[in-house]
Amino acid sequence: MRLLTFVHSSKERVGALIDEEVLELSAVAPPGFGSQCFDSIAGILEGGAAAMDTVREIVKDASASKEKLRAAGSLHRLEQLQLLAPIPRPSLIIMAGLNYSKHTKEMANATPSEPTGFIKASGCITGPKSPIVLPPAAPDMVDYEGELALVFGKTAYNVPESEAMEYVAGHMCCNDVSARDWIAEFNAWRADPTLLYEPFSDPGVKNFRYKSFPTFLPCGPALVTADEVGDPHRLNLRTSVNGKLRQETVTDTTFKIPQLIAYWSKVFEFRPGDIIATGTPAGVGVAMKPPEFLKAGDVITIEIEGLGSITNTVVDFKKISK
Repeated sequence: MRLLTFVHSSKERVGALIDEEVLELSAVAPPGFGSQCFDSIAGILEGGAAAMDTVREIVKDASASKEKLRAAGSLHRLEQLQLLAPIPRPSLIIMAGLNYSKHTKEMANATPSEPTGFIKASGCITGPKSPIVLPPAAPDMVDYEGELALVFGKTAYNVPESEAMEYVAGHMCCNDVSARDWIAEFNAWRADPTLLYEPFSDPGVKNFRYKSFPTFLPCGPALVTADEVGDPHRLNLRTSVNGKLRQETVTDTTFKIPQLIAYWSKVFEFRPGDIIATGTPAGVGVAMKPPEFLKAGDVITIEIEGLGSITNTVVDFKKISK
């Protein structure tokens, strides 16, 4: 299934994609089940297997009664909807760092011996077609990072690698936007590339602040459930800027998803709807010679095989704030 969060009649709603139409789930909730379960994708996930099975049955039945649902206003054309991030307000977002070997090399880092990364603020999440706003505090070295994200389907704490994939509800595209010049260590490395740049030595401060500006995590377009994805490590990821390919990879990860879940769940208790992004491949703007950072008007598209694509336009803060 493909689950989406969208705006209709000025209200946030949840739907399931049926061909090129979106079924509004709260409008077709079965009697006695509780329509509040369908107020968010996280709510569906919290409902466990029973809620997911109910959604699957609803989608199956809806496929045979589209005309009736259209007449009732429960089925909407996808292109007419404003899509939000599938999970607009997760309680926890972990971004894996230095997890693609070629990207680790292009950033002049040593390969980590264990998973590394940082927390990203949930307030930076934005939709699959929403603008990326250049922050007034650091507008000059904003960079893209196309990534594959996983979404937890149930509470996960101290999970062994052998069971980790059982906790994954599905996957989506995301863009780990970064203001590269917001940390002193980065500017020192830019001035003298022979220095060792260690961006993850203090993830609670450095990475949190230069990765968490508003709109710095576009996600979507849908949460594609794990049963439809298959092996996520075999999905091709492509990032383009203004139509020019910048990133492309299938598998170059140092740590696979079960290792990431097992490692981070030793520290955090993940809830349904929480997110881990698995890192970015080589090809980021800062590593180009000369570096190429994002500017107002640039269009970034991240496409992952089987998951769809997100396309976001960079805008200046002054224009968006008027």
